[in-house]
Amino acid sequence: MKSQERPSDAETDVRSPAAQGYAVASTIISMGFELAVPIVLGVITDYKFGTKCLFLIFGVFLGFTAMVVNLTKLAKTKKLGKNNVSEKTVKPEKFEK
Repeated sequence: MKSQERPSDAETDVRSPAAQGYAVASTIISMGFELAVPIVLGVITDYKFGTKCLFLIFGVFLGFTAMVVNLTKLAKTKKLGKNNVSEKTVKPEKFEK
């Protein structure tokens, strides 16, 4: 008995390509913040406690780990880099004269 593969979100998405692009772009921007915020907090914490770079290094690892986890989730759900055109995608009707 063969198991049926469930279509991914990218294959069943009926949003316009622009909306899909904005969704991916906003996810990538949030990943940038996930990387930057722990680093900035690490620098501020180092300054307050007088440490050289202890919390900065911790912030770099924390931010990088969060970014990689979310990038992996994005790659699994959106299948970036592949041309996923679904049959369910809304196609514009041809204009008749």
